[in-house]
Amino acid sequence: MSPQPIQPVRAVHPIEARSYQILRRRADTSALPPLTRCAVVTDAHMVAAGITSVKAICRVRDVVAAKGLTRSAAGIRRAHAEVGPGAVWVIGNAPTALEELLTLDADPALVVGLPVGFVGAAESKAALRASGLPAVSNVSEKGGSAVAAAAVNALLYATPQVLRAARGRAASRDRA
Repeated sequence: MSPQPIQPVRAVHPIEARSYQILRRRADTSALPPLTRCAVVTDAHMVAAGITSVKAICRVRDVVAAKGLTRSAAGIRRAHAEVGPGAVWVIGNAPTALEELLTLDADPALVVGLPVGFVGAAESKAALRASGLPAVSNVSEKGGSAVAAAAVNALLYATPQVLRAARGRAASRDRA
């Protein structure tokens, strides 16, 4: 009988735990289907590498830029053709990827829209918020692969009890 591998215990730093609490208050994901039935699609391999609980799909290496379409946008278009509706879309790098996603009939479960940069990032996030899609974003040029991956990880690590408590706090806030 071979020895069982030792499973490392992941220690959550208090700052990380607090960040997760804040994010869970801002995004109620309790109505989403379990992630085992919901594809997670990213715009960049660095975003996919940072998501630790599920394997994410990224098609940016499978495409080339075309006239009027960046490689990131082409990757989003390719992934959309593959996964269809109900996916979680995580944009942490390219504003053009988020802009492309908004032109598609993606019917997402959630969009984490945190692209970075001085050209188009804030504007693409504003368009996401105006779209009415279920989303997590910010309002500035700040964002990036690590930020987008951290937001997804915060949602993935949420326990059902934490999500129910967050939903209750949000409902109380809405009634006030």
